[in-house]
Amino acid sequence: MKLLSAIGLFFCLQAAWSQQPVIDTLILKGVEVTGEKPSPRNRSAVPVQRLNLEEIRMLPGGTVSDALKTFPGVTIKDYGGLGGMKTVVVRSMGANHTAIFVDGSPLSDVATGQIDLGRIPLQGLEAVELTIGQGQQLCQPARAQASASMIDFHSITPDFSKKSFRFETGIKTGSFGEINPYGRSDFRAGKKSVAGISADYHHTRGDYPYILKNGVLSDSALKRKN
Repeated sequence: MKLLSAIGLFFCLQAAWSQQPVIDTLILKGVEVTGEKPSPRNRSAVPVQRLNLEEIRMLPGGTVSDALKTFPGVTIKDYGGLGGMKTVVVRSMGANHTAIFVDGSPLSDVATGQIDLGRIPLQGLEAVELTIGQGQQLCQPARAQASASMIDFHSITPDFSKKSFRFETGIKTGSFGEINPYGRSDFRAGKKSVAGISADYHHTRGDYPYILKNGVLSDSALKRKN
């Protein structure tokens, strides 16, 4: 019995001695892990399509309807060409089933009930998002929850770290006399307030040629005519 007690005491002392810190052990004060933030489309549980600022500036058009044309499953209904009303159809669902937001605020039109996308300029936006189903944010109005899809337009956040005033101007041109000059200015209105104004002008002749065939003549009718 004494022998067993001695053996147990030996193993206890051995275990206590093994827990002692080693002289050459390094103590790290902290570890910093860096990495890239995942994109919203990777963090979302629903299908999300997104255009960033670089992709928006590469688009030839001047309105948000030209940007939405690049999304698969989206059809733009154009009523009258340049200056006409433009509505969006997502996955064969009408415009009334798509909610449109600008910086989190919903847009509405009491006259027609549909948002004219041709009136929203593309300049001044840093992102365009299309979400199928419910949005990514938890706090949303009831209109967003009742819609089959959502379109979010995010304005550019001005950087006033160096200057208290920001001004941007440019011009886009195209075929058939199309010209689109635009300008935007942002300034700091207070410690936590920012104000801005933007303007653009869009003009085109629209004199592109086209061929209209009212009917097709048969071979016999062409021979009689000749």
